[in-house]
Amino acid sequence: MIGGIAKSLIIIYEYILLSTCQNTPKVRAYSAITAFASPRYVLQFLVSPQAKTCFHLGRATEFQTLSRSVTTFILIPMVITYHGLQFFKIQQGDTVIAFNPVSKSADAKTTRFGADIALLTLNHPDFNGVENLSYGDKKPFVVSGGGEYETKEIFIRGFGLWTDYGGERKVNTVYYLIVDGIKILFLGATKALTMTEDMEEKIDGVDVLFVPVGGGDVCSPGEAHKLALFFEPKMIIPMQYSPQSLKTFLHEAGEEGADASEKLVLKQKDMEEKKGVEVAVLKAV
Repeated sequence: MIGGIAKSLIIIYEYILLSTCQNTPKVRAYSAITAFASPRYVLQFLVSPQAKTCFHLGRATEFQTLSRSVTTFILIPMVITYHGLQFFKIQQGDTVIAFNPVSKSADAKTTRFGADIALLTLNHPDFNGVENLSYGDKKPFVVSGGGEYETKEIFIRGFGLWTDYGGERKVNTVYYLIVDGIKILFLGATKALTMTEDMEEKIDGVDVLFVPVGGGDVCSPGEAHKLALFFEPKMIIPMQYSPQSLKTFLHEAGEEGADASEKLVLKQKDMEEKKGVEVAVLKAV
């Protein structure tokens, strides 16, 4: 099925190419590629710098954006993995986003991988282990507070809210970002969320909600369920849970039969077609 879709897209691209490009050797080379190469390699070519040079300057950006969107739509899903507490890795193609990496000085187990973006909601060893995110050729762009940021073509909004964690009064930053069309809201160390005017204005729908359910310094299962009802996401990912608090949350959400998996794979198309709310439980790896 994917091959058929890709071949149809190649025909569309051929039309766009011939209607916007000069008749250069690179254009003729592209025609040869479409005739013999697999759809995957054609799509990879279309988002390459070489393809961009085929176009008049005024249409190059438009074409590259369209090509990147289609390639992501068909070939590059979002993969989410969980590493305990509130430590998540989200990978979209070559881009890696990390939420609340556990520090080496924390009591909890941690892990290490290279990330392009690190989002820290609260300054505490449970959540501020940036040292674990530099690996290989990757060194993260770190966001650790409220404001608006843009990197790797991802626009991030942070909303700083006061909370109590570890016996101290601290600022917890709630993050809202859109990754290839999927709207993500990460509540961090939220215990009782009070929406601000700024949040109401700038949070425009939620596809995936990350919410703590463990109680204590963060939301109880009941509070977490109320927040889920308020934001009306398409998917809820519980975090910082114990076996009992997770069981209670799933009961509140009517999802007692939900099974835990080691990773979650999402595509924008799947989110657009999703009806109702689903709880996705990830087990720490």
